[in-house]
Amino acid sequence: MQPEYHHHKSDYPHWKSYLFLLFIALLAYWPISFQLFSVKNDAIHYFLPLRYIISNSIQHGFFPYWANSFYLGYPIHGDMQSGVWNPFVQFISFFTTYNVTILHIEYLLYIFLAGAGMYKLAGVVTTSPLSRIMVASAYMLCGYMLGSGQFINWLASAAFIPFVLYYYHRFLHTVAISDCFKTALFGWLLFVCGYPADSIITIYILGGMCVWHLIKDRNSLLKEKKLIRKFVGYHFILLVTTLLLSAPAIISYVELLPYYSRGNGIGVEEAMINSFDGRNSLSFFSPWSVIANDFRSTSDLTSRSIFMGLFTLIFAASSFFLKSTGRKIILQMAVIFSFLFCLGDATPFRKLCYDLLPGMDTFRHPSHFRLYTILALLLLAAITIDQFLKREKPVEKIIRIMSVSMAALMFFFLSISLVTGSAGKFFNLFSVLSDREHLKILLQGLTWKDMLLGSCILQLLFLFIFLFITRRNRVFSKKTFLALHTLNLMVNSLLVLPAIFVSKTPPSLINSLIREKAGFYNPSFFNKTLRENTTGAFDHFDEIGPSYFYSHQPALTKITKSPAFLSSMDSFIQTEKLYNYILDKPVAWLSGQTLPLKDSVMAMDSNNHCSYTFSENVKTPAMHPCDSLPGNVMITHVGPGSFIMKVNTFSPGELNLSQAYHPNWTAAINGKPAIIQKANITFMSIPLPKGSFEITWRYKPTIISYTFIVALLILLSIIIFLTIPYFRSFPGNR
Repeated sequence: MQPEYHHHKSDYPHWKSYLFLLFIALLAYWPISFQLFSVKNDAIHYFLPLRYIISNSIQHGFFPYWANSFYLGYPIHGDMQSGVWNPFVQFISFFTTYNVTILHIEYLLYIFLAGAGMYKLAGVVTTSPLSRIMVASAYMLCGYMLGSGQFINWLASAAFIPFVLYYYHRFLHTVAISDCFKTALFGWLLFVCGYPADSIITIYILGGMCVWHLIKDRNSLLKEKKLIRKFVGYHFILLVTTLLLSAPAIISYVELLPYYSRGNGIGVEEAMINSFDGRNSLSFFSPWSVIANDFRSTSDLTSRSIFMGLFTLIFAASSFFLKSTGRKIILQMAVIFSFLFCLGDATPFRKLCYDLLPGMDTFRHPSHFRLYTILALLLLAAITIDQFLKREKPVEKIIRIMSVSMAALMFFFLSISLVTGSAGKFFNLFSVLSDREHLKILLQGLTWKDMLLGSCILQLLFLFIFLFITRRNRVFSKKTFLALHTLNLMVNSLLVLPAIFVSKTPPSLINSLIREKAGFYNPSFFNKTLRENTTGAFDHFDEIGPSYFYSHQPALTKITKSPAFLSSMDSFIQTEKLYNYILDKPVAWLSGQTLPLKDSVMAMDSNNHCSYTFSENVKTPAMHPCDSLPGNVMITHVGPGSFIMKVNTFSPGELNLSQAYHPNWTAAINGKPAIIQKANITFMSIPLPKGSFEITWRYKPTIISYTFIVALLILLSIIIFLTIPYFRSFPGNR
């Protein structure tokens, strides 16, 4: 079967398929598309506040390099998961400030793009629109997608990986510059929008695809030296274009890595955290059971499901019993390898990759790799569905055998549930459907056996209908088949989505709390003590996290719930006395003496009234008198990564700024550059003589600013280049 792009023209209007997928995405993810419930956990405590900070900065005319109030200073442009370099976040931020409704729109965008990308990728193995729609809809509602509600960057990865694979596969066959640029474009989107580990994994997949193509087509390549030069040259262009588009992000990430708590790789034990528990394989055909409260699994609740639809599972499994081709063998090997990898330390594959492949020692969650298992299985399903729709006899026979075998397995589990007495509780659901309170209590009390029973009954019903409409020597409606498949996906997602993807909090409440707390760097907050700024910060923690992210009040607490933490800040928080010492001071304050960090506990326990700066660079304390009132500081201006302050000192001392140290910070005393020192484990200070001064602090990543302009120009050039053929194809331009 030749891929879709080998055909110069297709009579099928693919826009109808994309419209159908959009409809399915909006309907299936009804809690967020209809704004009934909100996403939860990391989505609220990390992704939403960072997107709010980014959009709020852009709305006020600043590029969001630095967040003054995010854990007392954070270079958010260097955080791989913050969204600063995400073009969708940037585009949205030009028009509005983020709230949970806008975040939901971004979620739905990625879910739809995931379906659209899978629809295109399936075109590599089949030209049947129905096959492609079936696997695309299954991809949008698979267990990986339904479990990723807390991690919008995981959904972004799922959205762009199919596009990268599709356009690179197309590029290998066409060696066209347009496909080269499209691969670079989606590779860049994957890198700046998605989960960092997926960029590493995708690079290895593309490398494997390239090697396989060279082996398969080696004879034709060796005969035409011009083709070899073109092949190598365009790959060089692909690499350079992707790197230039990604350059601002790459430089930002590299700059932050030495200061980032996760920047130096992880140990092998940590790399195995959240592996896919083998017991979760039950979710292949019963996605409800693995989310029950009493289901014992070492995997996080968000990483337990590998569900991909009953019928796509049957077709994918059937492919292993049908005639093999080179493409099918590769996909089957990908299924086996990725599944064994996601099992973590239960197999040697994750450890081998950790030891042998660069970059594989930088991420956790082996269960995340089930995304690639699902991708490969769906492509196998697309091939078999295509053959089945053509009514090929061997395929029909295998499908019927597989369906009957699946039904027998369902009956087996159904019998276990009935024997163990789970039926009574399940059937009680029907008697309390009209009573919300009793229904809620009953649902919370359902065991995994109860849910298995319900899932088996449901799936058996779908299997019987499928076997009936596809019985031998009968012409069945393809639309009925698609409707049955879609309904199966939708019904199976109904219980999973509320349990994993969303919370019980309505978006309207979250949005109203954000509006209530919203502000933009009021200097008065920065002249209060850090402890004062934490007052009321956790009044609505479950709904919006710490409120000072939205009011831009400088504060710091030990309740973080964020992966975005600098290693020095983490050390500072663990130093109890110094932590409380700094918390009782404003963002900018004066000290009379600088002492070695090792003397911090003794100095703070002393009874004198001198204020101190503590530094690892000082080995011997300065023995000069300490004025108990060294002077005063008044912050007059605050912006993202900038401070202007008036300082009066009565004797020489240190001006301390409780913002995380980073070499991109500059300071000026009355317009003259000053040397910034790292102080108090993670913050900054500059020495001051006696007198009155205007001090300016600025965070200036100059190189990144220039590379960002270059990347924008390259992006604009690629967009113009790729859109010109479409304008030329208009009837009036022919």
